[in-house]
Amino acid sequence: MTTSFRYIALSILTFCGLTIYAQNQATEIRNDFKKYYDQFKVEGSFILYDQNNDKYIVYNQELTKEAFTPASTYKICNALIGLETGVIKDENFIIKWDSVTRQNPNWNKDHDLKTAFRNSTVWYYQELARRVGEQQMKYWLNKANYGNAEISGGIDKFWLTGGLRITPEQEIDFLKRLYNNKLPFSQRTMDIVKKIMVFEQTPFYTISSKTGWGGQENKDIGWYVGYIETKGNVYYFANCIQTMDFNNNDFSRARIDITNQILADLNLTTSEKLNISHLTSDYYIFTTYKPINGNPIPSNGMYCVTDHGVVLFDTPWDTTQFQPLLDSIANRHNKNVVMCFATHYHDDRTAGLEYFRNKGIKTYSSKQTFDLCKKHNEKQAEYYFTKDTIFTLGNHSFHTYYPGEGHTKDNIVIWCKDASIIYGGCLVKSTESKGLGNIADANLNDWESTINSVIKKYPKPAYVIPGHFGWTNNQSLQHTLKLLRQK
Repeated sequence: MTTSFRYIALSILTFCGLTIYAQNQATEIRNDFKKYYDQFKVEGSFILYDQNNDKYIVYNQELTKEAFTPASTYKICNALIGLETGVIKDENFIIKWDSVTRQNPNWNKDHDLKTAFRNSTVWYYQELARRVGEQQMKYWLNKANYGNAEISGGIDKFWLTGGLRITPEQEIDFLKRLYNNKLPFSQRTMDIVKKIMVFEQTPFYTISSKTGWGGQENKDIGWYVGYIETKGNVYYFANCIQTMDFNNNDFSRARIDITNQILADLNLTTSEKLNISHLTSDYYIFTTYKPINGNPIPSNGMYCVTDHGVVLFDTPWDTTQFQPLLDSIANRHNKNVVMCFATHYHDDRTAGLEYFRNKGIKTYSSKQTFDLCKKHNEKQAEYYFTKDTIFTLGNHSFHTYYPGEGHTKDNIVIWCKDASIIYGGCLVKSTESKGLGNIADANLNDWESTINSVIKKYPKPAYVIPGHFGWTNNQSLQHTLKLLRQK
């Protein structure tokens, strides 16, 4: 990690009419965040403000001072102005669809303020702006000190293809003033907008946010701005990405995914019970914990977001985290879990099978695992397979593979070919592990040959996910062999 600190002396920074006062504010430069942008082949900047500690965390600081079209992030300000002027009464105010079929099917119906915000329904906010009119719009943009307050290009296009510009720094300033009720709008207006901005709520944090996607100077411009309330603090963030590759299919989700990775990196979306981290592409690792001899032991599972729903690989170990995991996935991806696979019969893999089954989720295991669950009174899957099987859901396929006995007699691995992932479960030990862990049901004589079978079948995985402890090092198979040879 490359980190540097500097302290800004009392200064007045003026840009496009916005004045920012900063005194003794610490700024931490995080050049290591570049890896998150490189992963999606985009340029960009990130800025986060820690309110309690009066501190900024910044990546690519020069770009945080550059002005871009706000695109749909302007819906925050547009909603404030619409409410304050009385053009719309409240968040339930409906504007009838004009029957024009647009590119997003979710737009092709009547909307109120909250659904239009959630679906980023452009036509609703264009009609809202037309009803506000140029004179009032210009007045309130100036009064709110929003970006350069420029409305050239048309009353219903100025934030899309017109002259309105805002920097990531200015986005942060505007969000701070909104949250702290310092904008020149009524309390009622600000409360309504803050309510419709809520994007994700968990027992541990709440994210309020808005995305944006526009074009400027032959580039796609993407935004994700908002704030996260957690651990008794508020953190404001602005992620702005750019690319000249109009065929970058990952651009849309890169806005949110990069932000989520950075927030997780900063331990702002983690808890003592459930942690979700992005692995690669559509794959995520979730970790829950269970105390063993007074120490919380992490247990890893994985999920994949497909076109047709989300697939879980193993269940949370902590029985209190079944529903929080489902809720977090639904809030984060706007999709529900539809399938779950258990990789062996121990409860760190199977504890949630019955709960998920009762939620209408299809649960699967091998026939060996199914029988061992029944024998040992563990939760059973609804369906089982009798041989190595390829499952396909939407745009993803998953290969189950039984390589032989090891941690248990029934342990399988999952191969995700599109991302070159071996999901190893407890057969595979983390490079952080100093021992083999629970070997009560292990076949120590066959385990080494079983690991070698996995290596032979999938010789060059990009990712290897062990059942417990750290998963970022893809040498876990080799480390498991080392531990077995030391037994």
